[in-house]
Amino acid sequence: MASPSITPFSFNSILVLAASTTLLLSISSAHEFIVGGPTGWIVPPAEDPQLYNLWANMNCFHVGDFLNFQNATDSVLVVSSLDKYMQCNTTDPIQELSPGNSMFQFPRHGFFYFISSEVDHCLARQRMTVHVVVMVHQEVRNHIRSAMNRAPCRVVIILVLLWWLVRLIELLELFLRLFPDGCVLDFIVSAVAFLTNFELLDSSLGLSGACLIKGSLGA
Repeated sequence: MASPSITPFSFNSILVLAASTTLLLSISSAHEFIVGGPTGWIVPPAEDPQLYNLWANMNCFHVGDFLNFQNATDSVLVVSSLDKYMQCNTTDPIQELSPGNSMFQFPRHGFFYFISSEVDHCLARQRMTVHVVVMVHQEVRNHIRSAMNRAPCRVVIILVLLWWLVRLIELLELFLRLFPDGCVLDFIVSAVAFLTNFELLDSSLGLSGACLIKGSLGA
């Protein structure tokens, strides 16, 4: 008597699928923004002093995106705080971008402050604040990472328990299909083989057939 064909549910498949999904979500193409659009990076006109902050507010920036400061006649400074930004403090900048066409890539989310290295130009509002937002999948990954850092053992235990729960469900399904009359010996042999991921031996299949025949004759 041939045993029924069973395709067990694979918990490993779920882990592979989850990892692949996370990897695909984490991949995003970086975008290059030309600061100020066609105007480029200049001292804004008196009638439009908020040129660059208005431009920044009209765009959405993410980690990995680039800012292209075109036609800059002086250096662009990345300063560390709002106070330095407001005071046009050019001492100890985080980074200095050379005049001309300079590129800056956002390494993280949060606020970035850009000012002209010329104090007079900065006071004339050649400066800009940019807010880099967090993508939804980045925030989810951060929460997962934080939870695992707080309780790594708990996470491992939960994953192991889930794995064994799935295996138990597979085992019960196999038992109900192969041994409807409850032959204990066959069940033990199949359980050991199944949980250790070995194929059922021909001898155990023979016992299964004998058990099923005996059960049918007894009925």
